[in-house]
Amino acid sequence: MSDSLPWYLHYLFAVAFSVGLILVTDYCAPESTESNLLGSLVQSILGGLAMFNGGGWLLHYLWYYKQKENQEKWKIQPKHLSSEDFWHAYWLGTHNIVATSIESGCLLHYFLSGGKATKLFWNINEIGVFMTFLYLLITWLFVDMGAYYVHKWLHIPVIYRNIHKWHHRYKHPVSFTIVAMSPIEAISLSWTLFLPVFVIPCWAPGYVFLVVYNFYFGMLDHSGIKLDSWLPWQNDTVFHDRHHEFFHVNYGQNLQIWDQLNGTVMREDRYYDETTFGGKGALKTEKEKKIEQAKFK
Repeated sequence: MSDSLPWYLHYLFAVAFSVGLILVTDYCAPESTESNLLGSLVQSILGGLAMFNGGGWLLHYLWYYKQKENQEKWKIQPKHLSSEDFWHAYWLGTHNIVATSIESGCLLHYFLSGGKATKLFWNINEIGVFMTFLYLLITWLFVDMGAYYVHKWLHIPVIYRNIHKWHHRYKHPVSFTIVAMSPIEAISLSWTLFLPVFVIPCWAPGYVFLVVYNFYFGMLDHSGIKLDSWLPWQNDTVFHDRHHEFFHVNYGQNLQIWDQLNGTVMREDRYYDETTFGGKGALKTEKEKKIEQAKFK
């Protein structure tokens, strides 16, 4: 990695954070026969690995293997990841799935043990159907907004070069690159999902659905496959693929509104590359316009 922060510190942070969180959870969670910490951790890790491998290999089989002869019809970028980068993304992603699943396992155990610090609840009748789904919508918007601003923060030059550049190694992404990033970043981004349940009342099954929803569309966004969503508010897969191709632009996850409000949607009259920070690109020269026109002919 061409960063100034030694690579082993990224992994050391993940190990220290995970061990610390397990110890804090074990101390803070009430004594309960309804859950044990080890069981919750195992369930969460196996669930995370199942989603990661199931979704990633299914997409890879259906398009990259079954339709490899006509990829000009479905692939966003003509180039592919090298074999080295593909497997690097897979194993780094696997590590980060385990690390973030430890976090969700701790949260699961704390909730099932009857911990009172979260706002999670089981029974819809506690606040009524309307308020339950209204709070789920608010939680989803909060998570999406948080993901945008954390992602934008990761593109501050010093943070990008030391942390987020790990993820931008994969200019031609595949589904496994969804969590192929610095372990520091993986843990930071995961807390945009976890923090809302400590401040917003959230129906537990609905919250699990939101987590799966975000992961599902995240895998599609990193697949490199041209896909439109049947949901009118959801970005198509080209939107995030352009972020990997042009770096400092299109930061949003599910909704474009955050990019629109901040002026970071990719524009045809602007020039973007890895050294052009700020999310708004630079004015194109006539030479750059001609090069780009030739590229897309």
